[in-house]
Amino acid sequence: MAWLGLLMSAGIVAAITLPLVNDQRSLPADYYFIFMLLLAVPISLFFVARGIFARREWARWAGMIYGFLTLFGIPIGTIIGGYVLWQLKKGWPAQ
Repeated sequence: MAWLGLLMSAGIVAAITLPLVNDQRSLPADYYFIFMLLLAVPISLFFVARGIFARREWARWAGMIYGFLTLFGIPIGTIIGGYVLWQLKKGWPAQ
């Protein structure tokens, strides 16, 4: 999911900046904040995924929060979010 989010965010950033650069206009200062936010969310998912693979409890809770937020993306997000929540709710056996 993190790779898909990163690709989508990069596509959004490119779709906004390319027309402005083509017209030789500078980007408004607000756009830089939006771009950083668009890239920060998928990058943070990489850290959460690494924590889940290492079976860290903080990553499990962060993944559950992400799964809950994904539920609002009807219809595909609901399916993906439900699956994420179902998998993380089960937890993992102690090592």
